[in-house]
Amino acid sequence: MSTIQLETAKSTTTRNTTMSESSFKRPLLSSIRWSAVIAGVAVGISVQLLLTLLGIASGLSMTSVQEGEVPGVGTLLWAGIALLLSGFIGAYVTGYMCGLKRRTDGMLHGVVSWAVTTLLFVMLATSAGGSLLSGVFSGVGSTSNAIAQGGVAGVLRALITNEIASEVSNEAIRTLQQQLANGQRDQAIAYMNTNFGLRRDQASAIIDQTFILSGSPERASVQGREAADRAIRNASLAAWLVFMAAVLSLGLSLVGGALGTMTAKRSVWSEEGGTSHGGVLVESGGVLRSGVEIIFAN
Repeated sequence: MSTIQLETAKSTTTRNTTMSESSFKRPLLSSIRWSAVIAGVAVGISVQLLLTLLGIASGLSMTSVQEGEVPGVGTLLWAGIALLLSGFIGAYVTGYMCGLKRRTDGMLHGVVSWAVTTLLFVMLATSAGGSLLSGVFSGVGSTSNAIAQGGVAGVLRALITNEIASEVSNEAIRTLQQQLANGQRDQAIAYMNTNFGLRRDQASAIIDQTFILSGSPERASVQGREAADRAIRNASLAAWLVFMAAVLSLGLSLVGGALGTMTAKRSVWSEEGGTSHGGVLVESGGVLRSGVEIIFAN
């Protein structure tokens, strides 16, 4: 048995009633308050957008578009900060507005808000950077298909096509493939410079990438192998930083949701239409009505 406090404002009498806890027992996992989740997601996305615009305006999110470069440390740090703050604030709003008092409920609502906010932000970022991302994924997809089909010719065709944005004839590919098979690297570079308008450094990079992607990295130049190693390390570092930021954002969302439920005001409606705020009776319609607050003992 658990004592349930009934606080009533009365004209004549005050009464305490003991009732069975099973009559008011709440489920372990309350149903999701989607209105609160939507509110938290809207706030989280808005905060993320504002911080992103602030980063761009202040130059923190500017990246070099030169070939082979990845976002700098400052950009990744700012993106992580924006992710953390938006996750915490969105989860706090969700926990505050869900109308539940248990910390577990607030934490779970915060996690749902974080998940929806993250998914929506990824969709928005993909849409906003459509031209850039589509170009990147198109290049990756075509190169992957070429590797799957096998052979130096397929890789060469994919790399050159991505660079010059036009189709390459079979005859040109056969010529380049023959030159590379004979070890005529300089002739292949000159051929691409003359026929495709590629600079010597671009042509050299294509040759190195062709050897590496086709499974013959030992035939690539030392500079090409070092550049590939740097690109892999940079991509790995960026992935780890994003992963850690997402995990920290999830943790802050749990904290934000719990704090939201803990700081929300306790308001209870009476059967007569009045309200009770933390046990304090509120007058309704000019008449002092009864307010009820139910407190479960843990």
